[in-house]
Amino acid sequence: MQAIAKDGTHITAFGRNAITTSTGESYRLAGNFLTGPGGILNSNCKSINEAFATILGMHGGRLI
Repeated sequence: MQAIAKDGTHITAFGRNAITTSTGESYRLAGNFLTGPGGILNSNCKSINEAFATILGMHGGRLI
């Protein structure tokens, strides 16, 4: 799954638990915990799709 955010960041999800951005940030879904460069971002994340939407939202949302 891939998307371009409104701030120009390219976001890519790999498999069931890894998300990277073109800015060099890496995120990981471990159980219900979404973790990233700043620590735990969400402790109730149910799927990689929800995690992806969370990261996309942090970058201003999806560019249409």
